[in-house]
Amino acid sequence: MGVARTDAVSAWPVRIWPGLRWPGLSWIGLALATIAVVYFTTWPWTDFKGHSHWTRVEWVPLTDPRNTWANFTGNILLFVPFGAFVTPSTASTRVSLLTSALAGAALSLAIEFFQVYCHNHFPGATDVLANMLGSAAGTAAIRQIWPSLVRARATFSSE
Repeated sequence: MGVARTDAVSAWPVRIWPGLRWPGLSWIGLALATIAVVYFTTWPWTDFKGHSHWTRVEWVPLTDPRNTWANFTGNILLFVPFGAFVTPSTASTRVSLLTSALAGAALSLAIEFFQVYCHNHFPGATDVLANMLGSAAGTAAIRQIWPSLVRARATFSSE
């Protein structure tokens, strides 16, 4: 006989997609999305040096001419899957969007800190802003799309 978990861990992110046949898939999706984000934002790792480059940090968003709209859009799109997996399904939309944006910011800040120690990376607030927007967009998208998919699957399997 199993014991039902009522703590916060059981609701995040295992229950992100109600109706999922294997809830552990949410954890795998979150892990893969995080790995993809870290990989694509920190490569090449041979660029890492033992000293910082704080003078290259863009502290004010959208002011560095090196940041193109393609880069900004790419950062948003890169964080959409992360946002889709990181939000709890049991929370309200406002709480989910805030949770997702803060989780995206935390991951982004860790990546930007790593990039401070790289020669060919340019860390900045624009990246953090784009990553927060991407994470929130992923949350908003999954909260809109998933209920329709669950209903469609239920309709398809009952026929």
